[in-house]
Amino acid sequence: MNNKYDDIININYPFTLKHPRMSLSSRAGQFAPFAALTGYSDIIKEEGRVTSDKFLMMDDEFVFLDRKLRLIRDNIDKKYEITFNYFVKDNLKEGGKYISTTGIVKKIDDYRGIIKLFNSEEIIIDNIVDIICDDLFNNYIQ
Repeated sequence: MNNKYDDIININYPFTLKHPRMSLSSRAGQFAPFAALTGYSDIIKEEGRVTSDKFLMMDDEFVFLDRKLRLIRDNIDKKYEITFNYFVKDNLKEGGKYISTTGIVKKIDDYRGIIKLFNSEEIIIDNIVDIICDDLFNNYIQ
């Protein structure tokens, strides 16, 4: 069977000596998708990220938290493991999120308004919404 390209199908391609051959990875890069708006997808993801508002506590809740903090301060040498639920402000958007961390209190710094834990975490006292330590609180708080 005769094809119309039989005369040129087996001829070697003429390579130039002036320009080196492009690598396969460079050739593949020519066909990569083009992002006309770089960073746009990151902006869309950031806008879609949900944050929470910090809710305001009632006076009786403040009193209850204050009693718990005083108990922690009075028993700090006993090294109870305590869980703190608190609000963390978001650096990029309005609002933030509520997180929980557990640790042993190293120091309560009233001047700076923070609680330092032995695991190097620092918690802003004004952002705390709940403190949990059944071993300590069950004996004192009803």
